[in-house]
Amino acid sequence: MQYINNISCILVFAFLTFSMTIKGASNAILFLMFITTLIYAIKFHKNNIQTKISHNLRKFLICSFLIFSSPFILTFIQFILGFPIKVNYFDSVLRFVLSAACIFLLPFINNNINNVNNVNNTENNVIEKGLVGIILAAFGLGIWGYLSTNIPHFMWIDSERAWNGFSNPIPYGLICIMFAMMALIFPFSIIQKYYKNCKFLKFLKFLKFLQSEQVFLSIKILAFLAGLYGAYQSGSRIALLVFPLFIFAAVYTKTTLNKRQKFLYLCGFLMLVSTPLLVFNNKFSNRIQDGFNDIEKYKSVQNINKETLSKNNNYNTSMGLRFVMWSEAMKIIKTDNNWIFGIGRSNFMPTMIKLHSEGKVVDEIRATPHPHSEYFNSFVEFGIFGLVSLLLIYLFPLLFYCNKRYLQHKDEAVKFAARSGIILSSGYTIAGIFDCYFWIVSLVNFYILTNVIFMSLILSKTAKLKE
Repeated sequence: MQYINNISCILVFAFLTFSMTIKGASNAILFLMFITTLIYAIKFHKNNIQTKISHNLRKFLICSFLIFSSPFILTFIQFILGFPIKVNYFDSVLRFVLSAACIFLLPFINNNINNVNNVNNTENNVIEKGLVGIILAAFGLGIWGYLSTNIPHFMWIDSERAWNGFSNPIPYGLICIMFAMMALIFPFSIIQKYYKNCKFLKFLKFLKFLQSEQVFLSIKILAFLAGLYGAYQSGSRIALLVFPLFIFAAVYTKTTLNKRQKFLYLCGFLMLVSTPLLVFNNKFSNRIQDGFNDIEKYKSVQNINKETLSKNNNYNTSMGLRFVMWSEAMKIIKTDNNWIFGIGRSNFMPTMIKLHSEGKVVDEIRATPHPHSEYFNSFVEFGIFGLVSLLLIYLFPLLFYCNKRYLQHKDEAVKFAARSGIILSSGYTIAGIFDCYFWIVSLVNFYILTNVIFMSLILSKTAKLKE
């Protein structure tokens, strides 16, 4: 199974490095990872090899797969029941299944898997080795922040807001903040374990300085700043909203600090970052002020309906239109039994077009594909089952990472995966309030497969996997 291990290591590294920095990379790498999972399963079945794992772990893996695959399952059920579901509607939800399926491969791969009974004693973990891609991705996102605001060929609509070439500035800003924080908390022990005696670095003797902990700390800080730069250039308010939470999570889960030190670190970090944003005129402060202005304008509109809105254009702002869409989503949910079964996958826009033709909604939202909230969208499309599914997708991995057993584990890679998982899951949970990230296929791939990678790393080092 050595070739499976090598391929998996390359794919984990490539996914973390390129899924959010190169257009189409997440789809290609996910497909290869899924094919590798199938080969692994077929080879085990062909050789009549059974992986002996505990009953509880087996149930956990199956439960994880079903939870992460639930949007596809709900869409398929609606298709069978005769909802107006077109075949192309399965495009994005299929990625949930492909990503989730890797949970049956990644926890079990290991370079010396045939020689160990307890993976806690493993000296060469495939997933752990590929995590260094996070550092490179942070730099890559920072480069996108520069290219998309300075080079016309790479710009989004204009030079005001940065993006990564295939997702708009809002999710791009969130992803930048995530990678910035993960790069900052990346443990040197991984570099020391796998790359200090790397043959490649021995060949390139002038790169030997990278093996120093002090130099690596500098690289981490530069990667952190690169991620922050990308987020700043994006002008994404959600990035600014989740950043204090990420700082809190990173400091609070740092087990080597006492409570007093955690409090001082948290206050110092927040002051260091927030002071320039609050004191000086900048892109973020302008975006925050725009948000408050949007809300004030929207408050001036009374009795939200088409006639009132048409006479008062104060609703036509970034936040104002969100409030209008959320209001329409609630009306759909309350209609008939939509709150139970929903109106069907991807049917929000056809519903808006129909209501617009009847003169019941304003022009600006007649062709919007979703209500710009993951929660409202899941509720509208799948009813209460969709909302429960979404909450499980967010909270199931988050609760898994919050386990003190992992946050306080002696292995630095386990602690890093748990802390990074908290950043990933909590970021999507909060960001989903204001937009639909799972409508962008690359963001589906990133969220589900990255969670699978982090969870698999933790399981491979803490669960007893015997072959």
